[in-house]
Amino acid sequence: MLPELRTEASTRNCYIVEVKDGDQFDTKKAAGERQMLGTFRTDISHSVPYITHIYLCSFNSSTKEEIYRGLKRKFQISELITGRELCDLFRIEYDAIVKHRLKDQRANLEYIAHELLAIDRIRDVVLQSIAERRAALLPSEDVLMSGSIMATQPRSTLTITATPDVIEI
Repeated sequence: MLPELRTEASTRNCYIVEVKDGDQFDTKKAAGERQMLGTFRTDISHSVPYITHIYLCSFNSSTKEEIYRGLKRKFQISELITGRELCDLFRIEYDAIVKHRLKDQRANLEYIAHELLAIDRIRDVVLQSIAERRAALLPSEDVLMSGSIMATQPRSTLTITATPDVIEI
């Protein structure tokens, strides 16, 4: 994946940013990502009349320190930015992006759920899990007293169709 570039003519700065969506990092790859950004910076700095800066952005992290610890100190803290800082740097409205992403997140979850439920084995596991959960919540037998003899009668069998609302998504 190539990093994002942004230049500011007035300040003569070129920002090279690797954006990570999550806040969990593959620390084995962190040193390589740092090296890739450095190499990209070196290669491009000869081609543009700007001062180049590299950053790794963890969009969902709230502090640089959190990112720094998560990357096992493979980057300098001055090379790290949060999603909010990225948006400030690029003059983008952070809250609007987060709101839009939440809407997309719901649609993506529904799509994945529908696709997974189309697979017979997965649907069977989900249905079994739902049935077990419901059985744990409801008494499975009604106890009837008939003189001194106790008899049990099973409740009716539930038929469940796996849809996103049934599996609570």
